[in-house]
Amino acid sequence: MFFVGWIAEKYPNLVLLAASKGHEIAVHGYYHRNASNQSYKDFYEDIARTKSLLESIIGKQVYGFRAPSFSIDNRNLWTYKALINLGFKYSSSVHPAKYKAFGIQPKIIRYGNKEIVEIPLPVLPFPLTFLSCFGGGYFRLFPLWWFNLAKKLITNEPLTFYIHPRDIDLKHPYLNVSLIRRFKSLVNIKNTSQKIESVLSQNDFVPFCEIIYEIMKGDLEQVVVSNEQEKQITEF
Repeated sequence: MFFVGWIAEKYPNLVLLAASKGHEIAVHGYYHRNASNQSYKDFYEDIARTKSLLESIIGKQVYGFRAPSFSIDNRNLWTYKALINLGFKYSSSVHPAKYKAFGIQPKIIRYGNKEIVEIPLPVLPFPLTFLSCFGGGYFRLFPLWWFNLAKKLITNEPLTFYIHPRDIDLKHPYLNVSLIRRFKSLVNIKNTSQKIESVLSQNDFVPFCEIIYEIMKGDLEQVVVSNEQEKQITEF
């Protein structure tokens, strides 16, 4: 479960409850800021603060990270330098439907003699685009039969599924946003809980930490982040 830092700080019992239910606790930034809108220093301090906070609450190390708004791609690989230096083992921060250049397969990201694995969100390749239905607004928008069909077509990449609290919260605050944004935020929200129950009853899920080492045993593409400049990529 990826926690936003300020929420965890205000409601530590929520973190403890999630951990007690068997959920893996991971970092989602402190203020939910887009990674591309931060300097290296700001990004590092933001996730370091959140990682330290979560570890102090649950009493054990935190290894996972997901960038807010899936805001990591091949244009800001310097973010992995911060993640690696802070001891993260995996990231699931790339959404190929948004950033096609990164690709859809997991990758080993190297910095110095250390590494981290990036596990992109699962997508289905369609002409000119990638299509997703495995979480968030995508999951709410598409019918359940499409989810069940699409998962059968994912055969060579990890099938990850995600959901936000607001995707099932009928009482969350309504902001003054555009009609398009309102549609994206509210479409089919009343049916989401029932759909999630169906997905959970028909599928087995495991935490990221239980599968990352198996993923890393595969023949994965490797990306090297420069040791000389925080925002320079030497190989991609």
